[in-house]
Amino acid sequence: GDLVDEYSGFDEIEDLLKGIKDVPCYYVLGNHEISSGKKETMIEFMNQYHVCLLGQKTNMIEIYDTKLLLGGMDDCFQYGEGKDYREYLEYFEKDVQQLSKQVNPDIYSILLSHRPSLTDIYQKTSFDLIISGHAHGGQWRIPYILNGLYAPDGGLFPRFAGGMYQLSHNQLLVGRGL
Repeated sequence: GDLVDEYSGFDEIEDLLKGIKDVPCYYVLGNHEISSGKKETMIEFMNQYHVCLLGQKTNMIEIYDTKLLLGGMDDCFQYGEGKDYREYLEYFEKDVQQLSKQVNPDIYSILLSHRPSLTDIYQKTSFDLIISGHAHGGQWRIPYILNGLYAPDGGLFPRFAGGMYQLSHNQLLVGRGL
C-alpha cells in the first residue's frame, strides 16, 4: 500500500508495473490510497495491469509444485469515516480472524497486511509470515546503526521499521518501501 497519496499520480507506478509485467503481483491498499480518495482509481489501475488485489480474501498459488496461501488485508481505515481507531481495529481483527480460518497448517501461509504495528492481532492468527509496509522504512534511518528514527504508528525509535521480526509463532517482514 501507500503507492499514491493526495499529491502523487500513477506515472511511477505505471513504469514499475510495465517493468515487471511478467511477474505475478499481489497488493493490499494502504491508508494513503484510502484517505486520499484514490482508492477506486487505484483498484481500476491495478486491475488494468493484472495485479491481484488481496484485500480481505485469500488466494492459493503454486510455485514449483509448492502451494502457498496468500491472504490480504487492506489498511484498517477501510471501514469508513466517523469511527475512532478502536472501532477500526475491532472490525479489522474480526476480518483477520476470518481469513485465518482458511489457513491449512500443511500449507505455508502469508498475510499481506499494511500496518506492522498490529502484531497483537497478527499473533492471534495461523499465518506463518506477515508482510507489511506503512513504516516507510522508519522515515529516517542511519544504516547499520539505527533501523528507524520515526515511523507512523511506531513513533520515535519504532520497534517495527524494516526487516524481519520473530513474533510468538509467526514472523513479520516489514518492507522499507520502493
